[in-house]
Amino acid sequence: MLLVLEIMLTISAWRKGYKGFALLPVGIALLAGFLIGYSNPGSDALSFIWIDILAIVILVVMIGAAKVPEDVKVKETNKSGDLMADQNGQRELAANHPEVELN
Repeated sequence: MLLVLEIMLTISAWRKGYKGFALLPVGIALLAGFLIGYSNPGSDALSFIWIDILAIVILVVMIGAAKVPEDVKVKETNKSGDLMADQNGQRELAANHPEVELN
């Protein structure tokens, strides 16, 4: 179950702009779990959960600290929460045709 959460958070961090760096917490957690399990085969499974929890915390911090790049245009929403259509292109088209009235 934790792996599914880690994958979802990794995808979210990837989309927030971290790209390949979003794969590091999960990769390091898998590698550390493999190395600990290989070196000490009789170790308790609870010790591996802390590695997963640490990876999840790191991914949440990455997502929370992500900033939207300035060149990305955020669409505005109206009062009902629906996305509004971008009017810039339509106004330019209407400006080229004098018979169309601009608001």
